[in-house]
Amino acid sequence: MLIKTLGTSHGDPTEIRFNSSTLYEICGSYYLVDCGEPCDALMIRSGRKPQNVKAVFITHMHDDHTSGLAPLCKEKYKYKSDFPMKVMLTEEAAIPAFKGWLEATHIRHTGGDVEFDYIKPNTLTYDDGDIKVTSYRTNHVLHGKFPSFSYIIEGEGKKILHTGDLECDFSDFPKIALEEEFDACVCELTHYNFEKALPIFQRCKFKKLIFSHIGNEWHIPENVEKLKELCNSLPYPAILAFDGDEFEI
Repeated sequence: MLIKTLGTSHGDPTEIRFNSSTLYEICGSYYLVDCGEPCDALMIRSGRKPQNVKAVFITHMHDDHTSGLAPLCKEKYKYKSDFPMKVMLTEEAAIPAFKGWLEATHIRHTGGDVEFDYIKPNTLTYDDGDIKVTSYRTNHVLHGKFPSFSYIIEGEGKKILHTGDLECDFSDFPKIALEEEFDACVCELTHYNFEKALPIFQRCKFKKLIFSHIGNEWHIPENVEKLKELCNSLPYPAILAFDGDEFEI
């Protein structure tokens, strides 16, 4: 399994980071968690064809996680592939709204198929025989008024926790991380106080912790050094990801 952090910024792109998108390469297939812009361009620059994405799992509907989805669909429609792309949104009402946007921008359904569905909380969301994706409800959007999700991704004998964005008090961090072992966790680093979350991280059963969705606080060199010092107390390695980083799991 390979994890590639295509875009690692917080709610806005920065001088060194694009919006959130993470590519999972499993059993020779591509899967995305979130699709912030310019997701398709970043895939192309890494030598990967966007039309070969098999499924997309959105953690919540904020634009920094979804703004690259229409161009990705265009790539799928424009260039034929042998299989449809499954797009899993977090709200049922978002499906006709997003399809309306595709129609408004005159993106034509001339190539490969795109299938839309929405995430149900705390369920096995996707299983294609190569990977399984299980959803866990979080409360990031207006304290849970609208759905947001973490995901457990299983494939090639590996198990990954991908947190998505969390509440500012860290209360919705998936408790399963304290109960089960994970080969890696891809965790956001914007919406909570890391020092207050550190005791929870210390109890997690991870082999590796990869920070993405990086807040401005962690763009400052002295703060990065402070983060590294704090992470020395963890019983596993912790890595601050940048755009284009690749992790073999």
